[in-house]
Amino acid sequence: VETARRKYGEGAAKTDKEPPLNTFTPQLWHGKPTPRRQWCVEGLIPQANVTMLYGDGGLGKTLLAMQLQVAGALGAPWLDMQMEPIKSLGFYCEDDTDELHRRMVDISSHYDCALDKLGTVNLVDRVGEDNILVQFGKNDIGKTTGLYDELTTQALDLSVQLVVLDSLHDLFGGDEIKRTHARQFIGFLRRLAL
Repeated sequence: VETARRKYGEGAAKTDKEPPLNTFTPQLWHGKPTPRRQWCVEGLIPQANVTMLYGDGGLGKTLLAMQLQVAGALGAPWLDMQMEPIKSLGFYCEDDTDELHRRMVDISSHYDCALDKLGTVNLVDRVGEDNILVQFGKNDIGKTTGLYDELTTQALDLSVQLVVLDSLHDLFGGDEIKRTHARQFIGFLRRLAL
């Protein structure tokens, strides 16, 4: 604060535009139980956060994500890790409805269940659509699109605990090299997760 005052003047540490910081000390938690971390997949995918799965094209990332959705719907193991039953929303930009159908048949067969048991798996086919969730202007400030708002509303209306977004290059409207763009994009995804 003293450095800011010396550099910018006496009132520089506080502006009218920013709300004051809400500070607290760890004493606030004294005697209170430590909150348990909530997981979608224990030790791997935390709830209310962003987790990225990446790799070269054609390695099976989409299939793995769809298997995650089915395992969550059934409360079954995924990658040998037991899951609690969850509702999910899969937003797929590369696989059309027919491909999603074929994959769901194969996955449900693996889990020895009929498709009618997957009522908590929600899918969206966005092939060929404009799927940008966050756009960036000349000032490098990211702004969410109407599609982001629609996705958020849908996730809330369905009360899902997992949102799968496939894939990043279809959704990110920024420059991958600019750290500020990437951080803002992940921040907007975190807001959606929360």
